[in-house]
Amino acid sequence: MGKSQLQAGETLRNTSHSSTAADLLQARQQLMQYQPQLEELQLKLSEMETLGRRSEESFIQRINEKDLLIAEQDKVIMSREQSLTEIRTVEKSFAQTLKEKTELTAIITEQERSLTLLREELVHVARTTDDNIIGPSEKDLIIAEHERVISERDYSLTQLEDELESSEKHLCDLKQRMAAKEAEFERCMDESENNKAGLESCKSEIERCKLEWEKDRVELESCKNEMEGCKLDWEKDRVELESCKSKWRDVN
Repeated sequence: MGKSQLQAGETLRNTSHSSTAADLLQARQQLMQYQPQLEELQLKLSEMETLGRRSEESFIQRINEKDLLIAEQDKVIMSREQSLTEIRTVEKSFAQTLKEKTELTAIITEQERSLTLLREELVHVARTTDDNIIGPSEKDLIIAEHERVISERDYSLTQLEDELESSEKHLCDLKQRMAAKEAEFERCMDESENNKAGLESCKSEIERCKLEWEKDRVELESCKNEMEGCKLDWEKDRVELESCKSKWRDVN
């Protein structure tokens, strides 16, 4: 009876020992299976974090480019407005100079007509031979007065012609200035359109970067959650392994 009990106890102990060893082996195998998965997830997480930083840097760069384009756009708009103001100023000056030229031309025409009449009258007086109508001394006085008036008119006409020439030169300068300002204005308009197109392109690129960054962020969070789940399973198996080790020690 005692021998049978000893044999039964030994058999039970061996059975328990075998069961505990099998559990220990299984727990170790499960733990080893999780190790490559954890390493792979850790590598993936590191890559995702690097990619996320790059996406963020690209996004910041696009934002800075957008700010530069906006500043350049504001600068072009100010330059365009200044050119437009200068064009209007030149146009007013041009109109005033043109008006003055027209008035000078009319005055010169009238002066020339008046001089022609005076010269004709002077010739007529000089040819007059009837001393009963005009005395010699009176005739000389009339001729002298006419010559004085003609001389003054000639001088005045010369001044008017000089003014007209100066006015025409100023008018020509204004035309050139206006053409230059109009060309500058057109250039500003072209730059404005180019900057506008660049700004729209930058906006599209920023939106693309935002979507890509958000996609990477979601994927990174998913990877982190997966890794946390794997860590929990790994910790659970580790605890089970420790439990098996404890049972193994108790059996031995």
